[in-house]
Amino acid sequence: MDENLDVRLINGRESSKEQFCVSVYDNGFYRGDGVFEVIRLYGGRTWALDPHLQRLRRSAASLELPYDKQALLAECQLVVKRLAHRDAVIRVIVTREGARFITTEPNVNLPDRIGLYTVEHLVTPLLSGVKSLSYAANFLAKRIAVRAGEDDALLISASSRRVLEGCTSTFFWESGGRVYTPPLSKGILDSITRQALLQCVDCEERPCQLTDLVSADGAAMASTGIELRPVARIRGAVRVDYPKDSPGLLAAATALRSWIATHLDSEPTLSDTAA
Repeated sequence: MDENLDVRLINGRESSKEQFCVSVYDNGFYRGDGVFEVIRLYGGRTWALDPHLQRLRRSAASLELPYDKQALLAECQLVVKRLAHRDAVIRVIVTREGARFITTEPNVNLPDRIGLYTVEHLVTPLLSGVKSLSYAANFLAKRIAVRAGEDDALLISASSRRVLEGCTSTFFWESGGRVYTPPLSKGILDSITRQALLQCVDCEERPCQLTDLVSADGAAMASTGIELRPVARIRGAVRVDYPKDSPGLLAAATALRSWIATHLDSEPTLSDTAA
């Protein structure tokens, strides 16, 4: 990583790589009891910082996890100032003990067209919609997918066999010229990129059956890191290839990029609803 992009804060204090650490007795490390967000900068301007911090607040409230919201905002402002005019990815972490970590990191490394492998998963009701540090199941699913020769996992419900989401992304598909995405009621994360797509694209929420994957004209994954990226194939519970990117999803990717460009934050702020 470019040294100018290598920024680390612990409770507002800048830290070297060697000192950027948490106590093993902090339950954020010890038990995965904490929350996080990943935020992108385009040319030094954040995209959807306020919605990301609001979601962090909701996740923390769901875990009954207190933290200093205004201090965290000030620290985000400091990091963004350090990264002026640059493209970057920022990770924000809050642990059970109230420790606040902000660091820059490389963006998600996935190919231009993604290969997916289906992995059965049961959503934990208490963590439904919570962006917690407990991502062991997600990354086990990714390892299973990579071992099967694909790039990422597509989580499907072990009980209903319906499509949920990716390890760190939301699933979209196109059928008959219309774009769809699974509803939040299935226990998936309320993705900020998903929210943007629902506003800038004619997209409908609908449960996704395995048969929908086979009959679809195309599929894509969406997240802060990858925006909207097409799926080349799906393996596992089904076997389907999408030989070309579908027109509806291509248009959606273009619309999302335009939406992001016109909704970049002028400066980091925090709405009253997030306080």
